[in-house]
Amino acid sequence: GDSDTRPRNTDVDRYGVQRPIRVAQVVGKMNGGGVEAVVMNYYRHIDRSKVQFDFLVDEDSTRVPEEEITALGGRVFRIPPYQHPIRYRRELIRLMREQQWPIVHSNINTLSVFPLSAAKKIGVPVRIAHSHSTMGKGEFAKNVMKLVLRPFANVYPTARFACSHYAGKWLFGKNVDFTVIPNAIELDKFRFNAETRKQTRRELGISDDTFLIGHVGRFMPQKNQSFLVDVLVGLLPKRPDVMLAFLVMVLTGLRFNNMLKNLVSLIMCYSSVNARMSIVYTRRSMCSVFPVFTKDCASLVLKHNEPDFHAYSPTQLREKLM
Repeated sequence: GDSDTRPRNTDVDRYGVQRPIRVAQVVGKMNGGGVEAVVMNYYRHIDRSKVQFDFLVDEDSTRVPEEEITALGGRVFRIPPYQHPIRYRRELIRLMREQQWPIVHSNINTLSVFPLSAAKKIGVPVRIAHSHSTMGKGEFAKNVMKLVLRPFANVYPTARFACSHYAGKWLFGKNVDFTVIPNAIELDKFRFNAETRKQTRRELGISDDTFLIGHVGRFMPQKNQSFLVDVLVGLLPKRPDVMLAFLVMVLTGLRFNNMLKNLVSLIMCYSSVNARMSIVYTRRSMCSVFPVFTKDCASLVLKHNEPDFHAYSPTQLREKLM
């Protein structure tokens, strides 16, 4: 048959003790990106005596916080990446039948069609599709795939989440109900600390009086790093001490190497100001590095309630940075 109607996990164990509901969180590749951070932030703060997360991650993931997940009561299941669709779907169906999760929460945008169709096939009662983004500039192949899969976005889920109204409307449509789940962060972790700033700047060889603009993010068209270089060019006449730092998490692999090559190429294109730009490598958590910056673009954008810094012209952003 097309579905498995066996009962889901029961609410109590054999001793009559109430068990937490286990949710299968499909996160794709865990490489230290923003989506994984959002899911982990929520996991750390939910009542885990009532709800637990199990993480389904691609087997080629490079930054899986398995020790923390295990310590919090969760589990990690490594599965073939979606680039191997037959193996991917077969393993999803096998795991879902074996684990009998009552809820499958997919965080991989248009690709959610694959895990949620598998969940529907075996009769998982609650199937959540979560939109974390839209289409990105300069990603032709990915965008074509998104457009091909998007018409199926409402076929398999029983509930729909999105990080914003825009992301929800893009994936699910204007006339479909969905719930906006904010990308919450722990503000206390990012609170400014003067001693951390001084110590980290000393380690990085950056003087205390340098006006440092920091950027944290993958090197890809959506992040628009070249825009920040234009801002730097405009700021230099007014702030000769200004520097622009691209913060890079130390990773490995072809994708990371290509990203570094592109970043270096961008810097070298601006020969007149490349001495005022630097690439900062770190293995530290982001919250321990933010105090190093005089201005970081993420906090600047959040403070002014703009969707992203594409909303500013270089002149406008220069004025806000002054």
